[in-house]
Amino acid sequence: IVKWEFTSNHDPDLGHTFNVPVLAKMENDQWAVIFGNGYEDTGGSGTAKLFIAYLDGGLDGAWTLNTDYIKIDTGSGSSSDRNGLASPALVDLDGNGKVDRAYAGDLKGNLWVFDLSSGSSGSWALAYGASKPLFTTQSNQPITTEPLIVKHPSVSTTDTNKPNVLVLFGTGQYLIEGDKSS
Repeated sequence: IVKWEFTSNHDPDLGHTFNVPVLAKMENDQWAVIFGNGYEDTGGSGTAKLFIAYLDGGLDGAWTLNTDYIKIDTGSGSSSDRNGLASPALVDLDGNGKVDRAYAGDLKGNLWVFDLSSGSSGSWALAYGASKPLFTTQSNQPITTEPLIVKHPSVSTTDTNKPNVLVLFGTGQYLIEGDKSS
């Protein structure tokens, strides 16, 4: 049974999504679907964004930003040099069954970390501050697949160097005609 649909007609920052959306409980006790904004948004700002759409949002046919869904902008990209966010990997760092962080790559070769650990959605943001990715690849090689997050094998749980995870990912894309030859 289809409950609702969220398209670029609801938010122009949503592009062509190859994302695998992830269903999760958030720290504000609401269930949500989390996904990257995809590629080539047609009427949006062109920056890479993380979307968090609440399961009980949009039931009236309208989607209201910061009520029915949340959008976190990385600031990377522009209307003349479009970027897009790939599938996110979600992590529960404190073991309470709720998402604390999301990790996702973009077309510009940035790996982003989103801090979702607050009980207030208004405090959700990039983990390292505005426009500061965790990592940027050489030559801005795109990161178009979901990263794999694993516990660091040699760091104890009492270590203060949190979150003590390894973020594993590959680079590349197979999205446009030119990708066939490269």
